Amino acid sequence: MVDIKFDPKKLAKLNDPARLKIQPPQAIWDALELAQAPTCLVDIGAGTGFFAKEFIKFMPQGQVYALDIKDVMLAWMSENLAEVREGRITPVKMDESQTPLADQVADLVCMINLHHELHDPQALLKDCLRILKPGGKLLIIDWLPIETPMGPPLEIRLSPGQILGQLLQAGYDQTQSKDFMPMHSFVLGSKPLT
Repeated sequence: MVDIKFDPKKLAKLNDPARLKIQPPQAIWDALELAQAPTCLVDIGAGTGFFAKEFIKFMPQGQVYALDIKDVMLAWMSENLAEVREGRITPVKMDESQTPLADQVADLVCMINLHHELHDPQALLKDCLRILKPGGKLLIIDWLPIETPMGPPLEIRLSPGQILGQLLQAGYDQTQSKDFMPMHSFVLGSKPLT
């Protein structure tokens, strides 16, 4: 059986600046087509806060909750990110399928390179729906099911269509997929307004 979880011993990989070239934060942010900057973003599976740190730059009045299941990741963020000390990024421990956050707290929830690791994606997708404000968006970026020079095993990757199907099943609307990264999918869903 393939181990689908990220190995924390490879933590240094998460901070590799080369990631910014294959998953450019500005292009990702632009593709979200947000009417206004979110005041609350939840980064699920934040790891070392690599993308939380990038996204907070686009949120002048914003707060990021950087969630992870591993204490080593939360400790690393607390010790190494100035944004944590400034109170702009808050590391939060979560269970794999549930966040400890309040209902309707987030304008945007993102999961980057995480979806293929989930044992019960529907449970987490529904919990993300709970913490999103009406009209809020969920962004899933994950490895495409194609041969790539890096990334998780091919057999645990999902196609954008499979992820879109899971979003619809969980209750999201205005789902869409965009194709602008060579190795990654970009899938978006919104929480219904009513």
